[in-house]
Amino acid sequence: ADNPDNLRGVQISHLIIDECAMIDKKMWTEVCRPALSDQQGNAMFITTPQGKNSWIYQLWQGAHTQENWSAFQYTTLQGGNVLPEEIEAARNDLDEKSFRQEYEASFESYAGAIYYNFDTGTHVAHQDKELKKNEILHVGCDFNVSPICANISRVNGNEVSVIDEITMNGSNTFELAEELLNRYPNNKI
Repeated sequence: ADNPDNLRGVQISHLIIDECAMIDKKMWTEVCRPALSDQQGNAMFITTPQGKNSWIYQLWQGAHTQENWSAFQYTTLQGGNVLPEEIEAARNDLDEKSFRQEYEASFESYAGAIYYNFDTGTHVAHQDKELKKNEILHVGCDFNVSPICANISRVNGNEVSVIDEITMNGSNTFELAEELLNRYPNNKI
């Protein structure tokens, strides 16, 4: 159950939570932990790590220093349920951080990056194609006041090519629209 209210009042003496990094911390702190206390029960947490900013990482770290707690870490290979060939195939398919997290039980940090594995050298191709009259351009906009920002892109099937950006301090949506019309008078926005 992913709703703590569904378990309130349930007596628990032994608890195993699988993929606990995926559940709300309140399930542990407000429901399960108190329910185990009056039963003098115990809990086992099993999960794929979900980064160093997760509540489960804090719990895992604390388990190394608290009496009556233990912490273990096993890779997928050590678990023995996935063939080594499949693990190698996954290594070839995934980026390094995702592979370490999903197959090597590593708590990876993704802090400070929306797309942590974005690499300009790998993911950006420079195109000097001239704009065609009436070509449709797509605008992605962050409607802040200072700055208001927009990127201008071409979309061709599954390929998106960002061709320009606009950043205007102390501005507004109307001024951004005016700037778009000035820069691209012969295109559809």
